[in-house]
Amino acid sequence: MRENKVIYGLIGYGGMGRWHTEILSNVPEIEIGGIYDIKEEKRIEAKEKGFSVYGSEEEMLSDPDIDVVLIATPNDCHKPIAIRAMHAGKNVISEKPVTLSSADLLEMEKDRTMVEFTDLTPEQKAHIQLIINDMRALNTKK
Repeated sequence: MRENKVIYGLIGYGGMGRWHTEILSNVPEIEIGGIYDIKEEKRIEAKEKGFSVYGSEEEMLSDPDIDVVLIATPNDCHKPIAIRAMHAGKNVISEKPVTLSSADLLEMEKDRTMVEFTDLTPEQKAHIQLIINDMRALNTKK
């Protein structure tokens, strides 16, 4: 955090990524620390809009100023980017769906790469645990 603001790094500056920048730019407690997109033309577009741009995903993930990584990439990219970001110590928010299957989500949880839900009430945490348990049960029936 910088100046009581949560610093976001955005990965993916396509349609949803641009939408997220518009929304986040209107939240006083949030600052967009930078954007990374695999496509150079999207990085150029973000820079032209006044955003800081990273040359690589690794550069963003190694930036100690980034508190949260928001993933707005194609769906099949969410899981590996989220895992890399969490391993880098970042909080992660992903565009939906977070993963393409409940098995992938369980793999993230099993590998301890799942985000810890620290700001939830005990009732919300219990509800999330029930969902995870239900997904486990469904996957063992296959």
